[in-house]
Amino acid sequence: MHKLIGSQLKNLPLGNLTWKRDLLYFEGPLLSEYYTEKGETFLKYWCDCNEDYHRWMLFKIKEQDRLRLVLGEKSIHAVIQEQPDFFVFFSDENKKNKKFTLVELTNIPN
Repeated sequence: MHKLIGSQLKNLPLGNLTWKRDLLYFEGPLLSEYYTEKGETFLKYWCDCNEDYHRWMLFKIKEQDRLRLVLGEKSIHAVIQEQPDFFVFFSDENKKNKKFTLVELTNIPN
């Protein structure tokens, strides 16, 4: 997996995320929609894995962009680049641990 350039976090600062639906699924979810207690919508996107962790990217999305993504009118790359914040969260997860990193949009690995 690519080394992330960002700030390591002890916890994900979004509060409790509630799963709403899977938008893309292949032998497991690849892109899922979640919402926060404040009603903000986040997408959780599977990015990479190695022998220890699965890497997920979490980012805020506007409803109109979510609809355009689902309809195929907008790419996932465009949605990430045009999301309301200037950063995303990465979560490296396995059955026992989760490691979180805050990464600016300009530092997202290819």
